[in-house]
Amino acid sequence: MEDIGLLARSALNALSANMAILDDEGFILCTNQSWNVFAQSNGSIETSFEGANYLEVCDCAQGDWSEEASIAATGIREVISGIREGFELEYPCHSPDQERWFSMRVTRYRDYERVLVVVSHENIIEWKRVEAALGSQNARLRAVLDNMLAGVTFFEGEVFRPVLANRMGEELLGRSLPPAMASNERESYFQAYRAGTDEPYPIHRLPFVRAMSGESCSADDMEIRLADGSRVRLEVFGAPVRDTSGWITGAVAIFHDITMRKRMEEVLQESEDRFRRAMEATNDGIWDWNVTNGNVYYSPGYFRMLGYESGEFPAKADTWLELIHPDDRERAWAANDACIRNESPAVNVEFRMRSRDGSWRWILGRGVATRRDKDGQALQMIGTHMDISNSRSTYEVA
Repeated sequence: MEDIGLLARSALNALSANMAILDDEGFILCTNQSWNVFAQSNGSIETSFEGANYLEVCDCAQGDWSEEASIAATGIREVISGIREGFELEYPCHSPDQERWFSMRVTRYRDYERVLVVVSHENIIEWKRVEAALGSQNARLRAVLDNMLAGVTFFEGEVFRPVLANRMGEELLGRSLPPAMASNERESYFQAYRAGTDEPYPIHRLPFVRAMSGESCSADDMEIRLADGSRVRLEVFGAPVRDTSGWITGAVAIFHDITMRKRMEEVLQESEDRFRRAMEATNDGIWDWNVTNGNVYYSPGYFRMLGYESGEFPAKADTWLELIHPDDRERAWAANDACIRNESPAVNVEFRMRSRDGSWRWILGRGVATRRDKDGQALQMIGTHMDISNSRSTYEVA
C-alpha cells in the first residue's frame, strides 16, 4: 500500500462498488471500504485483505458459485496477460434472505513497469428487477402482437433499423426482417409494387418512410411480391414514434392482407355494373323499398316510362303515392299494405300514374317482401312497374 497515495485511497473509498487493485500475479494490493464492509457482512473475520491472492480464492471456490468464480479467474488472467483489455461478468450472489446480483468489471493498466488490474463488483439487483419486469412486459406485449390478425413492424432511426415484427407481419411479408436496412436496400427487400402493375412502389411513398418524416398516413394501392411469385394486396398504416421531447425516433407500420376484400369489391362492382346496365336497358321500372325508413330505390326505367328523368323526385315512398291517380290511390296502397302486414304473399295491382305530359298511364305493380321482422311485418320490399296502357286500351275497346 505504500505506493498507493492517500488521494487514490480516498477516491476508492468514495465509490459504492466493491473494488480491489491486484498485481500481475493476482495479489490484492488495495481494497476500498465497500469491499471490506461487504466481506465482513458476509461472514469474513478479516479486517484487511491486502496480500491475499484473489485468483487463488476464485480457483478454490466451491458450492453454488464455483462456476462463476472459475470464469472470473480466467477473465482476470486474460486481462493481466494482455489477451483482452477488459472483462465483464454478471453473476448471482444470493444471501440466505436476500436476492443479489453483481456486475464484475476488470480493467488493466500499467503503473510504471508493473501491470495492475482494477476489479470492481457493483450490486445490480435493482437493474435486474427492472430488467425482469421489462422482460415480462415485453413478453406480454409480444404475445399480444403475435396474436393480432394484422402485421406490425417497428423501425428505429434514420437507418430504419428493424426492431420488431410480429408473427403476422413476417407471414404477410414472406420473410424475416433484416438487422438493418440502408436506403438502397428497401426496394429489393419489400418487393412492393403499385397494385395490379409491375411498377415498383415509390420508396418515398411507403407509409413507414413517410412516418419517419412525421406523417401519419395510409395506403391501400400496394402489392408485395412473395418468393413464390404470388402477390399480396396490402392496406398499410404508418405513424411516427416520438420520444418524450417530441423527437421522432422511429416509425410503426400496421398492415392487413386485403387481397380477398379487393377481389370481393371487384366482383361486387362488376355485379353492380351489370345490374345498372340491365336497369338502363329495360323499360320496366324496378323499386326497392326500405319500409322501416321509407327510402326507396327507383330504377331509371321507373320514371322513364312516365317521361320523367331520374332524380326529379325524392327517393321516398310518398313519390309513388303522389303520382297515382286519386281514384286508384287507396286501392293501390291497400294492396301494398296487405303484403306489409303479411296478409297477402305478394302485391299484384293495376293503377294509373301521371306522366309528364299530364296523361294517365296504366301501370301493373307487382312486389314481394324480401325481409320481415319476428312478427311477420315487412321490413324490405322489392317489385316492378310495367306500363300496360296499350293492352288496357285494346281490352277496353274490345
